[in-house]
Amino acid sequence: MNIDYVLEKLSLEEKARLICGRSPFSVGGIGCEGISIPVLNIQDGGTGINFEQLFQDRMNAETEGFTPDEIRRITTLFYRADELTDREKALREKINQRLSKIKENITSAPGCYPPGILLGATWNPDTVYKTGLALGMEALCYRVGVLLGTPNVNVLREPRCGRLFEGYSEDPKLNSVLAPEICRGVEETGVASNTKHFVCNNLEINRVGIDEHVSMRALREIYFPGFKACSKV
Repeated sequence: MNIDYVLEKLSLEEKARLICGRSPFSVGGIGCEGISIPVLNIQDGGTGINFEQLFQDRMNAETEGFTPDEIRRITTLFYRADELTDREKALREKINQRLSKIKENITSAPGCYPPGILLGATWNPDTVYKTGLALGMEALCYRVGVLLGTPNVNVLREPRCGRLFEGYSEDPKLNSVLAPEICRGVEETGVASNTKHFVCNNLEINRVGIDEHVSMRALREIYFPGFKACSKV
């Protein structure tokens, strides 16, 4: 695809549409005058595809009229259909048919992969790389273009942080050696990785409004190395 040619053909409104959300977990998508740019699907994926997000994003039309509890049960028990009610089974079958088309009849369930803290404990870049490769291949199967939280490079400094298990280590060096490998594995499949969260995200409580006071030395020696290493992949 010739990017300059495409940009020249698109109107300002069409360009804006490419970076605007279409649903809770997708952006863009456009077709005009022979130009076809698919919707970019985005999912949490640090430990595997988030099936609940996948349902929310792809199945809104099918789930109309069902209660949140029914949708939760179908999501949780999707691969244990015998535990669903007849009404839930009917919706589950509709969703399964749509997913089968997306996956081109691949029947395997999404995987559950080791979180960052376990990958960090391996001290093995090759293991982390292969995990990223598997995550990327699974994302392709579900037609997901961006995996959020692959990796989480927040430094593990506060044991009460609810997201601590997603990070690799309290050691910036280990963090910056291992985390880029999951990016490398994911992106080798053609799927985009996404490094998160914000620098100095040590707590979930009040994280969108907290006032952090951090010295430049601490930023450069502790918090920045993981992000910097991932940005160079």
